[in-house]
Amino acid sequence: KELTNKIHDRKTELGEKVKKELDENLAKKQEILAQFKQLTENAEKKSHGEWQSSIKKLNTLRENFLAIGRVPKEHNHQTWEAFKNATRDFNHVKNEFYKSLKSDQQQNLEKKQELLRIAKEHADSKDWNNSVQVIKKIQADWKKIGHVPRKYSDSIWKEFKDACNLFFENYKERNNQSNQEFEDNFVKKEAFLKEVSEFKSSGDAQQDLNAVNEF
Repeated sequence: KELTNKIHDRKTELGEKVKKELDENLAKKQEILAQFKQLTENAEKKSHGEWQSSIKKLNTLRENFLAIGRVPKEHNHQTWEAFKNATRDFNHVKNEFYKSLKSDQQQNLEKKQELLRIAKEHADSKDWNNSVQVIKKIQADWKKIGHVPRKYSDSIWKEFKDACNLFFENYKERNNQSNQEFEDNFVKKEAFLKEVSEFKSSGDAQQDLNAVNEF
């Protein structure tokens, strides 16, 4: 009887220990499910970077959830269903975000393609005053447009930058040409001024008057 009582007591003690562990596992899994919910909430406020961080956190939480042992039998089905639903809800919101992001990036690409068209149109323009204002404006507009699909990002930026640079190189060269013309005019006027200052009367008033008018 004494041995039987000890076995019974040990069984009761072990049963209480197992129950405590199962309850602790349930609490841990419920905490993880609550964190799942937090990751899914306010999805519309998340950026691409924040979503990437959330995906990593979710994968870690998922691994932790699966690593936790059994829960009380009466809660097993409910907890597993809650886990599947939480994962499904997160993935649904994530997929909707990336569909929207893809749509936004496509619209951004179309906007940048239009700015590229304008840049190329004015790259060789000689209407300096108008074109310089247009180029500066589209450069500012470009900065306000968000990301485009990655496969187009580098190529469209290079085309746009090259077109703008070509215009400003021509614009700078135009100023250099104007400055050279000013220098040439200065030399010519100095030479002409010397000629005028050295002019001497021929003694014939009409002839002198004609020379002054010609000067």
